[in-house]
Amino acid sequence: MVDCYVKQILSLYDGFFARMFVYLRCILLPPDKVERFVPVRGRIVDVGCGYGHYAIYFALKQPKRIVRGYEFNKNRVRAANKAATRIDNVDFFCRDLRRDSSLKNCDCICLIDLMHHIPREAQDNLLLECSKKLAKEGVLIVKDVDNRPLWKYVYNYVHDKIFTLNDKLYFSSRKQMETKLEGLGFKITFKETIRTWFLNPIPHYILILKNRENNV
Repeated sequence: MVDCYVKQILSLYDGFFARMFVYLRCILLPPDKVERFVPVRGRIVDVGCGYGHYAIYFALKQPKRIVRGYEFNKNRVRAANKAATRIDNVDFFCRDLRRDSSLKNCDCICLIDLMHHIPREAQDNLLLECSKKLAKEGVLIVKDVDNRPLWKYVYNYVHDKIFTLNDKLYFSSRKQMETKLEGLGFKITFKETIRTWFLNPIPHYILILKNRENNV
């Protein structure tokens, strides 16, 4: 069942492809599965936000959130800003978080299905930069795709290969990602395999983290 906020978001997008892409993403990973971990107020950053539907959802659910979406694809940033024209607390930028010196004291940074598109060394650089940009009690949300069960992993691998026009992918199991994050100084405060509908072909997992030095 599609919730009322998703229905509202779908109505904001022009063009069949963008609307269908957002609809399928919201079916495969309902936004509320991530939104429940996002602080109800403060500065929220969605890195690799695509068409911006999760960022818009976060902004609509809680008006006291100030939401930014960062994305490299200029066309998607343009579509996201057009969709969010009448939503005051969300904006989108074609920008690299790692090179944005103005961004600091974030209450939450979201990496939603982003990590497996980034080379492993660059993953470390991004995560370390997120650590620097988080506020003292800030939250890092990593939502990605596990390699078990195998049939779901294979499906998602093929799916991503098609949609990225055969880009190289860098999947890690949840355990491997946990080890990486802890090695970079994060403390895992919550972890979960996300349950959606029974035959959902994506093996979602989510990790909620804080900087260890601030949460000993």
